[in-house]
Amino acid sequence: MLKYKPDAVQIVTWNDFEEGTTIEPTVEYEFQFLDLTERFVSAFSGRKEDLRNNAWPYRIYQLRKHLAGIVDADRGRRWSDKMDGFAGDLGGGKSFLMGLKLWYLEVRIRSL
Repeated sequence: MLKYKPDAVQIVTWNDFEEGTTIEPTVEYEFQFLDLTERFVSAFSGRKEDLRNNAWPYRIYQLRKHLAGIVDADRGRRWSDKMDGFAGDLGGGKSFLMGLKLWYLEVRIRSL
């Protein structure tokens, strides 16, 4: 891929655990294959490599698990709405200040 620079590259796996072809983070390998994929994308496209955001979806998941334990349903719903907005921005490619915003959510939600 890096040598011949095709017009497009397709990654045909994500979590095919039974085939042993996952790039999705796992307990055993953590983010190793996702980070490696990011490095190849950077080398292929010339886009700046940024491995920090690869863990953001997992961090959001951890916060949602924490929110599930909140007794005050209204409070939990308000924080869940904030999480939805954050996840929507992340999925929409709006990554400016996302690391800071996620850190803020983590501090506030874990203090509930």
